Amino acid sequence: MLRRFYNSREYKELSNYSDFKNETEIYLNEKDYYLYGIIDKLIANGDKYIIVDYKTDDTGEELIENRAKYYLNQLKFYVYIVSKLHKEFDEIEIRLVFLKLPDKPFVIKYNRKNIDELRKDILNIINGILKEEYPKNLLHCYECNFSVNNNCIV
Repeated sequence: MLRRFYNSREYKELSNYSDFKNETEIYLNEKDYYLYGIIDKLIANGDKYIIVDYKTDDTGEELIENRAKYYLNQLKFYVYIVSKLHKEFDEIEIRLVFLKLPDKPFVIKYNRKNIDELRKDILNIINGILKEEYPKNLLHCYECNFSVNNNCIV
């Protein structure tokens, strides 16, 4: 899997950036709590930041977008923190790289305008966690281990 990644276009493209941090810890003091995450790779390129997250999931090419939905809140959380810590950005891009299919990254780009919407979503999720509200996400029941005939058994 690593050999495939090291031989990929995605690896070559990511290797071209000189200003980056691997396994970088990010902290944000927000109100009366801290937000924390570890970003696999954070690239600074002028007024653009690129957040790279590597996954080892065994997924087919046709399921990449579906599988990426599982990780989207995690990546949005990183975007939120990076946008608060680095206010000089014009764009923040997330790249979810499945190592078994490295040349098919899932990419979303955020600018200042759509990050404001993302911030609202993230703050709603955080407020729900602080209130210990954990609504079930039934959208993935069709492929969940805890589902029988597309019905959640948890």
